[in-house]
Amino acid sequence: TRVEGTGFVGKYKVEGTASDGNPYKADLSIIKDGAGYFFEWKSDKSQVAFGIWKGGVAAASFGGRQCSFALYDIQSNGNLEGNWGGQKAVIFGTETAKRQ
Repeated sequence: TRVEGTGFVGKYKVEGTASDGNPYKADLSIIKDGAGYFFEWKSDKSQVAFGIWKGGVAAASFGGRQCSFALYDIQSNGNLEGNWGGQKAVIFGTETAKRQ
């Protein structure tokens, strides 16, 4: 739930289920950072990530500046149109994967 900001950037209250099956709650801040976005979850186990926002979806990578992400949009013909990068990247790359 958004609590501050407009568009994608802002502050949110989040609830979810961790990989161990336990529920969690956190405060999420999303800040524009170069060509991408910096994500910070604050809770009893705080985490940071870097990622991209495209249309109505976002992808984020955890693990620091050396980690990368990829975000693909499935086209009506089955091809994948993607963007990829990481926090160290000056620009993001693009990729098309064609179904064989």
